[in-house]
Amino acid sequence: MAGVDRLLTRAHGLFAAADGGEVATGGAGGGSVPAAPAGGSGLSTGVMTAAGAYARSQTGLAGLDAELGRAAAEGGAVAGQGRAGSGAIRDQARSVAAALAPMGNSAAGARLMVAAMDDHLGAMQRQLETTSAHNHALAAGLRQVAAGYRGLAPGDAKDSPPAAPLDSKTWKPGDPRHMPYIAGRDGLGPPNYPDAPPWVEIGPRSGHFVRSDELPGLVVQDPSLLGPATRFDDHGNPDPYISLGPNTGAWAPKSDFPGAKIYPPGSTALPPYGWEEWMPGSGIYMWHGDLVPEPYNPYGPLGPSTETYPQGGR
Repeated sequence: MAGVDRLLTRAHGLFAAADGGEVATGGAGGGSVPAAPAGGSGLSTGVMTAAGAYARSQTGLAGLDAELGRAAAEGGAVAGQGRAGSGAIRDQARSVAAALAPMGNSAAGARLMVAAMDDHLGAMQRQLETTSAHNHALAAGLRQVAAGYRGLAPGDAKDSPPAAPLDSKTWKPGDPRHMPYIAGRDGLGPPNYPDAPPWVEIGPRSGHFVRSDELPGLVVQDPSLLGPATRFDDHGNPDPYISLGPNTGAWAPKSDFPGAKIYPPGSTALPPYGWEEWMPGSGIYMWHGDLVPEPYNPYGPLGPSTETYPQGGR
């Protein structure tokens, strides 16, 4: 019994006691943007462009600070729940052991004692696994927030969004795919640069923008029409078109998504463990490691991930 109590006490000690501290954030916002010089000079245009970039940066920083605060609060709540739950399991095991101690000298009493302690050890294991899963989800959200901060940082080119955001000109099916740029209903997409493949909106006024070079077989048509006819590859194998979302009118050959798990758009079916939907409502699920955050949009409604992923393969 002493050994079981030591194990439960050590497990309880893995959950740090809350200290009431708070995570400090950068306090974005509040900075003023200087007015542009009068007239139509190039200097005025430059100042207006810089002011717009500064305002977007401030908005992004404020959003990241809010996400960081929420993640810190949720992390504290998860830790508190874990400590309370593990403490309750340990204390209950002690109470049960004390109650069963007088019966310990009999074979039946000993079996009852062992079974009760096994139950409490199992409960502690489940508590550890639950808290670990929550922490993995929080860590994924914090990595996204960190990527957002790096994207807003000036100076270091390797940590900043590329000047031309479509950095996948050599992309081919099977390569990691960028997540869509989600601007929200009627939202504006990123600018199209002269030397970069254009962004394409998936669905009229959807605000969901993707890199056109990562959908080489994309066909966009009236949403009321049926999908394009099945095409065939160089070996005569059928390559059917799949819808990229309900009522979007956007279709791509299945070969544009090698290895993906494809469900009917809007389906309520759940993917296997470790797979993530490429675009909301598309029904196209990819292995989480094959999806790359969109660096041109490093901030926004990040939120902690609701998925926990395995460390290894699929």
